[in-house]
Parts: sequence; structure tokens; C-alpha cells
Amino acid sequence: MGGLAVLVIDDNQARCEGLTELLTLHGFRASCAFSGSDGLAQAKASRPAALLLDLHMPDMDGVEVLAAIRDDPSMSNTAVVLLTAEEAPIATHGSDTFLTYPIDMTTLKTVLLGSIARRAKA
Repeated sequence: MGGLAVLVIDDNQARCEGLTELLTLHGFRASCAFSGSDGLAQAKASRPAALLLDLHMPDMDGVEVLAAIRDDPSMSNTAVVLLTAEEAPIATHGSDTFLTYPIDMTTLKTVLLGSIARRAKA
């Protein structure tokens, strides 16, 4: 894995920290942001390989964060996985894919590595 950087953006602090801890245990360099606006600022500053992005947040939702990421040419290779409690979002909004809570770590790892690999080839 090489310690790929992943930024978790989720307004639920316990969920964000829990995912960050699990990712770290599985060899990722993970960090956490508790709001969309803070997550966007951190992503632009640190340029992680991937974002785990909660779809529903109060200050700036996942769709707005994703649009800003996709509008920034310097972040075009950033893999984005939307996280949601819904069965399936109506649209992926330009993300690489989505996962629903609760998150299975084996699935998360597979999805993250696949999304990062596809973006690296693009």
C-alpha cells in the first residue's frame, strides 16, 4: 500500500475518528476533517490520494466538496468515495464510487485501492 494518504471528511466525529483509526491500522496515512469546508481546505493543502466523503454535512455537503475538488485541475487524480447511510445515492455526483454505512473494512480497502489505481492511470 505504501502508506497512501486518505482524508476522511465526516461531521460525525466518532465515525470520522473510527474510520481514520481503522485506515491507519491497515497501513494508510489517514487524517480527519469534521466539516466539508475544513475537509476541502485540508484536501487542497495536503493532496491526499483519496477522500472518504460523507454525503450529508451541515456546513458544506459532500456534493459541494466534490464539485470543488473536481473543478480543481491539480486534484483531478484524487479518488473520492462517497459515504452515505442511504441504500444508494441517486447519483454519484462525479465520485469514483460510494459505500453505505456501516462500512466493512475489507470492502473499504478494496474500493479505496481500486479507485486510487484507476485515478492514477487517468
